[in-house]
Amino acid sequence: MAIPRMIPVFMGAILIAMSMALLTVAPVSADTTFDIEISGAAEVCDVATECGGDGTGTAVIDVVTDTDEICFDLDGADVTLPITAAHIHEAPEGEAGPVVVALFTDPEADFPISGCVTADAGLVAEIEANPENYYVNLHNADFPAGALRGQLAAAQAETVQVSIMKHLCDEVTTVAEFNAVENAG
Repeated sequence: MAIPRMIPVFMGAILIAMSMALLTVAPVSADTTFDIEISGAAEVCDVATECGGDGTGTAVIDVVTDTDEICFDLDGADVTLPITAAHIHEAPEGEAGPVVVALFTDPEADFPISGCVTADAGLVAEIEANPENYYVNLHNADFPAGALRGQLAAAQAETVQVSIMKHLCDEVTTVAEFNAVENAG
């Protein structure tokens, strides 16, 4: 009775094939995350006394193309509070540019500052495709043109869905490996 013993192996192979097919076609949220070091030293403005300072911090920017949202987590040190506004501007490193996304415009008394805003779908796609052309900028009363700045960059981005799918494809070659990956997650 060799055939009954083959049924679990055959079913396992079908399960793996179906799971792989599902992974390649199932819509997965397309988040791109940028982890950015921000500082006053990175600021660029026409009047030197209106931007800069000794502040440092981090900005985590999540670009969510499925919902046309830009989410943010901002933190800083050695910068005068409140932070009066935060924006994403369009310009490459070393240049100042116009605001394209207002992250918030009501003063925030303390760090961390988090939230999400909806943006134009075309702009969200453009930021994701060419992040090096955009920067995040935080403003305060001491430096109204910008207290903290950090450039988005392609090297900082991590596309979550690709990482997950690549990991699963690299790990799964047998039924036992499929079960191990499935049980681990």
